[in-house]
Amino acid sequence: MEEINSKDNRNDTVQLGFSQPYPSSSLQSPSNINETNCNHDEKYDWVGHRSTDWTQWDGGQIGGKPSWLDPVNIPNVSPLRCDGKCRGESDDDKGTPLRFIVQIYCPADEETGNKAAFHRSLYVFACPHPLCSRGTDDKSLTKSVVVLRCQLPRENPFYPYDVDDNNGNNDHDASSLKQKLNSELNTCVVCHQRAKGRCPKQKQWFCGKEHQKEYSKYHDHNVLLPSVCTESELVVEDEPPEKNDHSNGNEEKTTSSPLFSTSDDNAQNQNGDDDIDDALLEQKHFNEMTGQGGGVSDPVTLEFYTRIGRGDGDVKGQCLRFRRWPPTKTVDTRDNPPDIIDGDGPLWVESKNCPEGLKDTPPPCQYCGSERKFEFQIMPQMLNFLDGNKNKNDNMIKNVSDDSMDGKTSEVKQALQAASDIIENEYNKTEHDKDYDNNLTDDLMKKQDEITEKICNELLFKRDNELGDMDWGTIAIYTCTSSCGNGSHSEVIINDGMGGYKKEFAWRQPPL
Repeated sequence: MEEINSKDNRNDTVQLGFSQPYPSSSLQSPSNINETNCNHDEKYDWVGHRSTDWTQWDGGQIGGKPSWLDPVNIPNVSPLRCDGKCRGESDDDKGTPLRFIVQIYCPADEETGNKAAFHRSLYVFACPHPLCSRGTDDKSLTKSVVVLRCQLPRENPFYPYDVDDNNGNNDHDASSLKQKLNSELNTCVVCHQRAKGRCPKQKQWFCGKEHQKEYSKYHDHNVLLPSVCTESELVVEDEPPEKNDHSNGNEEKTTSSPLFSTSDDNAQNQNGDDDIDDALLEQKHFNEMTGQGGGVSDPVTLEFYTRIGRGDGDVKGQCLRFRRWPPTKTVDTRDNPPDIIDGDGPLWVESKNCPEGLKDTPPPCQYCGSERKFEFQIMPQMLNFLDGNKNKNDNMIKNVSDDSMDGKTSEVKQALQAASDIIENEYNKTEHDKDYDNNLTDDLMKKQDEITEKICNELLFKRDNELGDMDWGTIAIYTCTSSCGNGSHSEVIINDGMGGYKKEFAWRQPPL
């Protein structure tokens, strides 16, 4: 039996997000270029919220630095840090600084009746530490990703109420006001989060010592800073319908559409079954994109391959799937896991490490008590685009690292040579005096081996761990179905340091 609870007139179409790269002539992107020296293509100025022309905001931004919807009341806690398994591995047990991966613009005023959600953006930050990337413990699954929601009513101090259709500009002074407010707020030059102090030597503002050291090391070498992912535009289109075994071969082509269409024409074909052979064929393409290999027998994984293989494989590069607050369904799970076959919920990469059936997952909204439901998910393909300039950038970073290591390498060699000399002297003593106790020599050799291995790993042969090992199978985002905020709903005041932003819930399924 299925129990369905859904709102009337809801658009059931799943929408897919794709990466639209910026011109490849430079590693720079709009968020990495000083606004006073804009030498990039002005076509991309409106990606995120850099422009006040909100009619151009559909879609979002992948990588780079967050473009804050509310540019003043940004989180006071900076940098945002992981509360997952890696906490305790970092200096002073603070947790690894999170890395910004994506933001999407997704208004919810019509669905919720909350006029304060006329402008609404969601921001996702993920931990790059390998313990959290591949962990299967509760902390890795639920504490290694931070999702922030920000929303504003149509009338607000930052953006115009109306946009002039003639030229895309407006007579409102929102643009100049936003610039003024931005100039008064000090943000970190690396991550664009709230700054804590200004370095007198570098004459830049930073959120903490990690980004201060990173900027000092790399910013003069024309490379993307290691903790800043490659930026691209997020564009959306409808998911192609599944194949119908009884169709005449004239399936509807995939078309681009706004993330929030008012048309009722977008319908998802629920008839027919995808062919398993197609799933196995698409597995090869998926393996190439995500670095996975080998055959699979998990039906959930096969469904994953099948679903991303729709449209004759034209949409396998999807890096985000949007399906806000689908109807709740209770499915008999004796043969199939819930919310997989009907595709209403997240598209999991495997049947393990899923939240289905877990009590209080996702938890209700901590601000208003409303139910949280699935809104969108981040696909493993996004890693490909976040690391878009990896080869070029890594070679540059290696050169920078090698240059900066010269002094350390010299000191290391001297220390190792001194230890070798001591050991050699000890052996010379044993050769001349057979009664000499050489336990000290054995201890010194063991210690030297340990030190040598540590030095080789951390200094001589390994780059700084700033690049991290960010990975995931998928990240499912669950949000407040009231989209509470700005006094429109009964809320609990929580002093969590997030300013004008509210935390939502994410489930990070590890990679295959």
